[in-house]
Amino acid sequence: MPRVSRLLTIAICLAVLPTTGWASSPDLFGFGARAIGSAGAVVSHPKGFEAVYHNPAGLSFETHPGVTLGYTFGRSILHHDDSDLDSTDATSTLIGFALPLPFGGGLKKRIALGGGFTIPTNTVLNADLPRPGDPNFAVLANRAQTVTLQAALSVRLSDAFAFGAGFMALSSLEGRIEVGPNAEGRIGSSARDQLVASYAPVIGFLAHLSTNVSLGAVYRGASAATFELPLSANLGEGFSIPIPELAIRGVAQYDPAQIEAEVSWRLGDARVALGVNWNRWSQFPQPIVYAAAPADHPALPSPNFSDAMEYGIGYEQAVNSALTVRAGYRYLQTPVPTAQSVHAHLGSDRHLLAIGAQLSWSRVHLGVAAQAHLLESAQLKRTDHAPTEHGGKLWVLAVEIGVTL
Repeated sequence: MPRVSRLLTIAICLAVLPTTGWASSPDLFGFGARAIGSAGAVVSHPKGFEAVYHNPAGLSFETHPGVTLGYTFGRSILHHDDSDLDSTDATSTLIGFALPLPFGGGLKKRIALGGGFTIPTNTVLNADLPRPGDPNFAVLANRAQTVTLQAALSVRLSDAFAFGAGFMALSSLEGRIEVGPNAEGRIGSSARDQLVASYAPVIGFLAHLSTNVSLGAVYRGASAATFELPLSANLGEGFSIPIPELAIRGVAQYDPAQIEAEVSWRLGDARVALGVNWNRWSQFPQPIVYAAAPADHPALPSPNFSDAMEYGIGYEQAVNSALTVRAGYRYLQTPVPTAQSVHAHLGSDRHLLAIGAQLSWSRVHLGVAAQAHLLESAQLKRTDHAPTEHGGKLWVLAVEIGVTL
């Protein structure tokens, strides 16, 4: 019986500890070194594979196929009062491609396909499990710990206008855990699981209003990486107390629906971009389902996140034929409420500073980028708790190498 007790204790703990919902690497950092180095200010002038996330319409302006391989490293230093909070380094590889389709006639060089993968180096899907009421940064920590797949198709309607559509898929986990006696009568457990994908649409429009002015807009649907692992226990005739099935399910990663618009101006060999992005965080779901609570236990209150805005500016300068430099700034409002009851979600407005550069040799390019996310100091006010302070920083480095075929 001691072994049985340990198994049940572990199972119940897994069932009642809530996960924190995060988001994907492209949403947090940007997709590709160029986007990372300009703080995401590429919606009105995307290039190559980065368009599948930032604006699919840009794919059809590519005239040559290209393939890119990259690596991204992110580290967060977050604190609550005088204590540092644990977080996992976000390390991932990136694979992207852009492929103009070889149609002839009126469709020549007007349709293109693109795709990209973001693959964490140490996990497929990570769900952090803080205890109820434990302080956690629900919009930052461990946000880049899931496999992300993207694909898009673009059609250039004229020399100046293009439309694109695609999808973004996050990996989700489904399965079942069963505890019971085996053929020898000993209590054991078995687990079955499978990875499935959840899809979200990405739709973009791009217009070159003149030789020097471009306008882009993109809609990204909400996407979530969920997990569902119901646990059932049948301990045999020697254990007469019925054990109800435990529903272990929730949301490990979450990207809100977004509408982003940007305008850019070419000034000689430089380009300046200004953009705004609306995030529908008010639809942020309950991170976990309470599974082992009594029937009369009060329901977990809604996270009560609010919609949030982002405002960005980006700059890109061609120094010469081989070197391009870029920089960007983005101000991101937090959707996390200051006053909470049961939850202890932490969040504050964030300042994102970015720099990057690209070296090109013939058909090969090497891109590097860095970001610093600086959180403003903020307070959390909880019912029956004294106000607490929180803040922190997030550092990002990216490198990629690409080939135009």
